[in-house]
Formats: sequence, structure tokens, C-alpha cells
Amino acid sequence: MTTYMFKHIYLPLLVRLARLSLRPLILCFIYPLFNVALSFGQISTDTVYTIKIERDISYGRAVDFAGNSRDLTLDLAYPVNDSPPVCGRPVIVVLHGGAFMAGSKSDSDVQRMMSDFAKRGYVALAPNYRKGMFNTDRDHSCAFSQLFNVEWNCLNVQDTLEWYRAWYRAVQDTRGAIRWLMQRGSTYSADRFNVYISGFSAGGFIALGVGYLDHSSELRPEMGDLDDARIPHVAFESGCIQKYQWDTSRNSMLLERPDLGHFLGDLNLDAPEYRIRGVGNFYGAVFYNLFDSSASENIPALYTFHQPNDLIVPYNAGQKVFQGYSNCLYSICQRGILNAPKVYSSTWMRMKAREVGRSGRPAPEIWFDSTTNRTDCLGQIANPSLGGHQLDNYTLRTRNMAMFFAEHYDSLSCTTARITEKALPQLEIYPNPFADRFFLKLDDDGAEIRVFDLFGRECPVRVEHDTSQEIYSISTERLLSGLYIIEITSRSGHLRTRPVFKQ
Repeated sequence: MTTYMFKHIYLPLLVRLARLSLRPLILCFIYPLFNVALSFGQISTDTVYTIKIERDISYGRAVDFAGNSRDLTLDLAYPVNDSPPVCGRPVIVVLHGGAFMAGSKSDSDVQRMMSDFAKRGYVALAPNYRKGMFNTDRDHSCAFSQLFNVEWNCLNVQDTLEWYRAWYRAVQDTRGAIRWLMQRGSTYSADRFNVYISGFSAGGFIALGVGYLDHSSELRPEMGDLDDARIPHVAFESGCIQKYQWDTSRNSMLLERPDLGHFLGDLNLDAPEYRIRGVGNFYGAVFYNLFDSSASENIPALYTFHQPNDLIVPYNAGQKVFQGYSNCLYSICQRGILNAPKVYSSTWMRMKAREVGRSGRPAPEIWFDSTTNRTDCLGQIANPSLGGHQLDNYTLRTRNMAMFFAEHYDSLSCTTARITEKALPQLEIYPNPFADRFFLKLDDDGAEIRVFDLFGRECPVRVEHDTSQEIYSISTERLLSGLYIIEITSRSGHLRTRPVFKQ
């Protein structure tokens, strides 16, 4: 069997068959051939390699919601007895949940998935990210606080904007973690053109943001400069603020809510570009539509798993996060959760992707994975194994995702990427650092050039184009010294970003 025939004929056929009712036949009779053939390309759908894990590596520092500078760390796992492909090992990022308030890279499902995908031939990252939101200044507590491993009281935040901002900070941090690895790609034999993002619950929200938030037109006012927060009520002092170490006390919090900056964040910007080929979402969702404004034809594929009876992240569109959970507790506390935002989950994403695809715009290929579990709130309390906000079968669901990612893995990525990059307009920036002006040498007379500061604000610059020499001149007299992000959108819609520094 040639590599070409397997990759382009047999592999897509087997993966598509596996989604149909023939799955038992695939797993029992055809899967062994599928797995062995994949192993020749150094990416497997089974856990076949011995791995090494490196823990608590710092990938940068960032300021959290309450004004504290946080050291951001990650765990990293990779095979030690494989023969890395010519282009390097594929990369997967595994993100923890916890309602943007709790959780860590040490969570059991995160550690298991990181290790299992390293055993499949990936370089696997599990990063921590900034957590926390300003709680309400009202006393909106309930004595029966703990249910489904979530602190009900802590979910009562100051306003809906806090959810968006917590998600956005985590998206920025995750991009910084990926760029940290890209800077060390040769050390870990990481393939920057085969990157996959996955996450559980809030981690699913973040993975979707990293995969599909790729253009400044998708930013929302919630990420900008807002009025200061009000000091949280004293009821949140010990059970939330101190318990989750958001700050030493409510009185120590800085209440400013500044502009959060560019969606790329500001960590490890001087890193090679990378390509995200797939996103894995486990019972997460999006806060708003990220599928209509893709900046690239190379939109990532999406594997998404969700159960119909999820009480935390609703299965259907247009309902509020924690809505089922809030309804469940209402009979006990006579209160619902304050300021929970509406979300758009797996069923909506499947519908929206089809709609976008029918319009001729770039849309993700989706594998929607689910169950028939409809156990109600009381049934989930009585039997937690029937809970909807979890995996029903870890081995089956992660193997499904591994098979789907394998379909979108390009074993010749570094070669095809060079061909693609040659087809794109060539780009040269000089001088960098610069004084009051820098130049782009760009073979594209229809490109759009925009400059942003690290708060995500578009900067006032003057762009002049000398078509005879294919040079764009960007005057920056009104800019202060510091780091800026250039966005270059070609006529084909391809977006590239580059950091530049004004002296």
C-alpha cells in the first residue's frame, strides 16, 4: 500500500465509514489495518509510543483580571521511541475546564489526554491560563453551594461581560503557549503546520476561540476598555476569591477593566507561523458566531462532542450557560445564577457550518458526536455517572477525535507549506526596529495594511504604495515607542500578522 493511496483514498474512506452504523465492523475488522498504516506516518489512532513528560514549564507572564502578574506554566509530553516524520511530530494542545474560574492542567482528563496523544505520536501541551472574574457586589449566595463540583456562589459575576473577557484572556494565553513551542520546534521535533487544539468545557470554549477567532472584525466591545468594576460583595471573600487564589482579598483587587488587546496576545510574538488543522470541543460552546469571518481558506476541521442533557453548557442554541444547573438549584435556593451569558453549542455549530458552506464561504468540516442520554437533573444527582456534562466513554470519544484528526493530518506538511507560501505574496519588513517609518516589500498591489497596538486598538498610520517597486511605506509619527502588530490581508483574503517594534 503506497503512502499516497492510504492517505488520499483508504484513510478518508475508513474515517467516513467509522461515522456510520458500520463503526463496529470498522473497529473489529478494519481498524487494525487502519492503525498500522497510520503508524508508518508516525501518527497513530492508538497509544503505541513510550513518552516523556516535562512539567511546570514557564511560557510567560500576564496580568489577570484583578491586576496580578501571573506566571503561566505548561506540561509537555512527547514520544521517545518513535522516528519523527520529516516535517516533525503533530502538535496538540489540551485545555482544562472550570468555568474560567477553577481547574488546572493537572486535571485527570487533561493529563490523560495529553499522555495518550503523546503516545499516538504528538507533541502534547497542557497549559494553565489566567482564570477569574469579578463577582457581583450583591449578596446572591446560597447555603447549598456545591453541586456537580462547581461552586454555585462563585458563578454570580458582576456582569455578562466578565465571561467574554475571561474567555478572551485564555485565548491569548493559549496562543502564547503555542508560540512558545514554535520557538522550540526543533528541540521537540514539532510540526508547526499540523497543530490541533482541544479542550473540556471552558477549555472547549477556548479551543474554539483559538481555532476560529482569526480576524480583527470578530472582536467585540466587551474586550475593550470598560468602566471599572465594583468591589465584590464580602460573601465571596473566602469561598471564591481566597479559595481559588484570585487575590489575597477583595480589597486588594485592582478594579480597572482595561482594553485586553489584540487577539494574538503579547506572549512570545517572535515565533514562526503555525497552522491549526483541527479543533476538538468536548461539551464547550461559543459565545458568539466565529464562523462568518474566517480570514483563511484553511479553516480548521471541528470534532465536537456534547450530550443532550448537559446542565452546564446547554445542548441547544440560545440558552444561557448553567441554565439547567440554575433551574435545578432554584427549587433549593429560590435563586438563579446572575448574569450568565447565552451560548451557542454543538448543534448550533453544526447548523451554522452547513449554512456558511452552502453560501460558498469557508466553513469547517464537522464531526458531531453525541449520545441519547436525557437523564434529568434529579437523575443526575442520584447517579452522577449519567451526568451530561462529561464524557460517557473516554476511550471511544478520544479515539473518534484521533481518527478525525488523522484524516486532516498532512504528512507532507512542510513541503506543501513551502509550496503554499511561495504562492502567497512574498513579504519583507525593514527596518525592524524602526524610528518613524518602516517598509513592506510585498508582491501584492491590492493588500490591506493595518497596524494595531497590544491593546487591540487600530493605530493611526499613513500607508503609501509604490507599485513600481512593490513597496508599501508606513509612516508612524503619531505612535509611541513599543511593540505593534501588523495585519496584512492579501487580495485572496489570506491574513498574515507580524510584530514590529518602534524605538
